[in-house]
Amino acid sequence: MGAFKPDMAELSPTLIANGNVIVDTLEGAKCEAGDLIQAAAAGTFRWDEAQPLQAVVGNAMPRLDGPVLFKSVGQSLWDLAAARLAFAAG
Repeated sequence: MGAFKPDMAELSPTLIANGNVIVDTLEGAKCEAGDLIQAAAAGTFRWDEAQPLQAVVGNAMPRLDGPVLFKSVGQSLWDLAAARLAFAAG
């Protein structure tokens, strides 16, 4: 489910241009997030505008103008972190 290959996209470059982009990992997004890859190729998005999830989790997120777009390509380390929290809470 979702756009997980460079030639796939669910979001338009215009929407991405107007949003604040957070990705699970920059490395994964640059290889697999077709939405962002295509927006970068169209010139409506720059990779240095994206923030990795690690940089915003647990930190006070600044107030942002426009929509916040979270793009995940399925980094398994985040699944492991969620499972560990769920197990510890259970």
